[in-house]
Amino acid sequence: LRGAEHYLTVDALRNAVKKSKAGGASDYEGARAFEDFHHLFSTADNDVLEIFRERVAEPFLTGVFPEGAFEPDYLYGGTLMALSKAPKPGSRPIAIGLALRRLTHRAVLAASGINEDLATYFTQEHPRVLQLAGGVPDGASHGFKLIESLLEHLRVWPVLEDPENPCTPLDRETEEDPYVVSAADRSNAFNCVNRQTLLDHLAGTASCDYDLGAGPNGEPGVKKGDALQWCTTALQPLHAAIKAMYGGATTLRHFSKASGSFLHLSSTLGVHQGCVIGSTLFCATMHPIICRVLDRHPQVFAVCYADNVFLVGRASLVLPAHEELDHHLLQDM
Repeated sequence: LRGAEHYLTVDALRNAVKKSKAGGASDYEGARAFEDFHHLFSTADNDVLEIFRERVAEPFLTGVFPEGAFEPDYLYGGTLMALSKAPKPGSRPIAIGLALRRLTHRAVLAASGINEDLATYFTQEHPRVLQLAGGVPDGASHGFKLIESLLEHLRVWPVLEDPENPCTPLDRETEEDPYVVSAADRSNAFNCVNRQTLLDHLAGTASCDYDLGAGPNGEPGVKKGDALQWCTTALQPLHAAIKAMYGGATTLRHFSKASGSFLHLSSTLGVHQGCVIGSTLFCATMHPIICRVLDRHPQVFAVCYADNVFLVGRASLVLPAHEELDHHLLQDM
């Protein structure tokens, strides 16, 4: 696989600038992707832009910055702000990273075809698990329509064979055991992701035991050093950038109205909401866990939109699957 820097061309950066929205959120240097880079890419000659690409933008992909640059915890940090969840109670923490870093990542995603590969992975890797927040346009609406369609088909199909065991039909629902949809939505999930799990899923190898208690005799289902199933290689071109950003602590800066001053906070958990690839990384961390659990519940389907997971099947089968999934998401993620 090629590194992400292969896809970072001057044209890719120029296209990313053009597609950036005017009036977008500014970073802690006050920079905005469109307002502060549009003039440069509209007027500078290619030699200047090539130097900009190589010396200024590319280090955000390789994680290797020239001598004298700011520290990585600053470059991969951001401004922390709170957005209301209205009409729900509470607020959502959003970390706005450097405009240049966001622009660079956006350029590579568009030029490399990674988004298309991710959409295929999230919808086709497992026959009964679909994640519709990873590159599927209007995924939330598609998800609800898919759940309605799935329930409809389950109720009219006389026999639906289990793809894992073709001789075992999925039983029709009864009044005592109807088809149900069970919803799980983890509170503050984006900000609590275990970053080691994220990096392990990107590498495809377990650095510790996972799936505790899922083995035949109560041992871990996945042991340290095992190859991890249900992971994707689509993000490997961005592995250096992801490791640089989430492999250690970064600094988030938040303005406190109460004190009238900036607070500097160390970020060691979760993915940044506001990061170009934050939602994708969250889904890529969660997806293998859901697939492992659903493999043990062959008559249950999962339709997901980011951290909203909907399990579909007969009540007697969905409820234990839901309980086990909650346990392993809390434990492994």
